[in-house]
Amino acid sequence: MRKFWTLAMTAAAATILIAQAPPAPTRVPLPAPVAPPPQPLGATPVVPPATDEMTMEEISENERGCEGGHGVDSRFQFQKCSALVLARRHVTPKQRKRALLKRADAYFKLGIIERSETDLNALIKEDPQQFAAWRGRAKARFYLKNYKAAIADATEALKLKPNDPEALYHRANAQYEMRDYAKALADYDAAIKADPKYAHAYADRGITQLRRENYKAAIADIKKAIALEGKPIPWAQVQLEEAQAAQAAVEQRQTRSLTPPTAAPSAGQSGVTITGANPSAGLEFDGPPVLKTRVALIIGNSAYTQVSKLPNAANDAADVASSMFFT
Repeated sequence: MRKFWTLAMTAAAATILIAQAPPAPTRVPLPAPVAPPPQPLGATPVVPPATDEMTMEEISENERGCEGGHGVDSRFQFQKCSALVLARRHVTPKQRKRALLKRADAYFKLGIIERSETDLNALIKEDPQQFAAWRGRAKARFYLKNYKAAIADATEALKLKPNDPEALYHRANAQYEMRDYAKALADYDAAIKADPKYAHAYADRGITQLRRENYKAAIADIKKAIALEGKPIPWAQVQLEEAQAAQAAVEQRQTRSLTPPTAAPSAGQSGVTITGANPSAGLEFDGPPVLKTRVALIIGNSAYTQVSKLPNAANDAADVASSMFFT
């Protein structure tokens, strides 16, 4: 009988908790981490013809334009770098390699990522000690979705310059896409340690935390990234909203599960009074149904007026009181 009531109360409690649990948040397709790649801007830039002669003034002018920087048009940068790459005389090997690296950067900003990779291939072949070339090719290959090669390139870059935050960041992004979230988080952590103001590393670490359902950590990281950036980060905004919705749902379910459902006593229970923290509520549940305090009135009457004294009534009452059901 006791087992029957225990199973019945467990089923009732489970039904109540399921009915009260809030629905899971609607999941939306989430973009990948990191900024989207630059889009190609019209026609591919025309490579200028090679030149045999270039004055020192022209070389200096091309070098300044090739460096690019804030406000410098990427097509202009491309033209100036190409002039140095294709010069047959008066340009030193060091100047040419620098121009090849910067032209790869211009290609990337113009959205011509395959040509960026081609220039970096040539530079690495010519000088395998070019740290920036390995790091740049890791970035290019990530956007070309060649994730294993991106990880390998970033690793080579880190051999030349350990703890470089950008190389760590590019490798973390590729590991994320390979769904190796533990390694991705380790590299994001290292990138942030190397550069505590690296906003994009915070953003993408937060996105990785979201994939692992660490919602509080995801929210904290993405908010930190936005604070460092000073403005919303477009590719992280939808993830922040999902993390907040998921965390709210978790907290709501926890609150509901900690609130004990109640059931009124049935008419058949009138001979037994069951008390708990709230006696007026009847049966009380906190997770699995447990009667916190149980009280029963047991009467063993040995002295009836019409019959002689019954010697076993008191013993029977004592046996019932000590039985398992009331312990």
